[in-house]
Amino acid sequence: MGSFDYPKSTPTPLLSRRPTLIHQQSHILGSAEDEDTTQSSPWTIQRLLHIFILALCFPFWTFAVGGCIFLSPVAHLDTITFSSGFVLPPPSDIARFGYWAENAIPHMCTFLAGLCFLIWWRLDLGFSVLAIVLYLFWQAWSGFRLDKDIPLGEDDQQTIYLVSVVHTLGDGYRFRAGDGSVVDLPPGIELSRGMLVRN
Repeated sequence: MGSFDYPKSTPTPLLSRRPTLIHQQSHILGSAEDEDTTQSSPWTIQRLLHIFILALCFPFWTFAVGGCIFLSPVAHLDTITFSSGFVLPPPSDIARFGYWAENAIPHMCTFLAGLCFLIWWRLDLGFSVLAIVLYLFWQAWSGFRLDKDIPLGEDDQQTIYLVSVVHTLGDGYRFRAGDGSVVDLPPGIELSRGMLVRN
């Protein structure tokens, strides 16, 4: 019997594949490096477009947050305020209280100003919307009861009440903070985020 000659293996396809893979990997690494340099650059087209869209939508977002304060403080206020990309969620309850202390009244005024503009622009439509708003406001706030045992800043509805009603009327209240300490809100206190974060 003759000897069987095995076909000679040609390593060329394997070798030819390796540079392709290395080339692909280097191309991928190169694109990642390009993305890193693009992300570190502060003024890219995407970033400018993102800032432009946020600036364009900011008045509508402010109006929507004000509407949620009046009409849906429990169900939608947190989502619309802190999940829409305009404001980062506060890191603690006391910082959350500070955010609302500074910004709740401007949000509410923006919503009321928009409602007044609608009444001025179209009286019939404006008063129809006002009737709906008053009904939804009563539905959202009629069951609210102030609870001093809830830590300060944990409940957005109670925070809005404290910021708008208690502060405006000048009543003093004592509340428990999340860490167990007691926080006094004396009459006429200037509520600010900086003061609350320092406490």
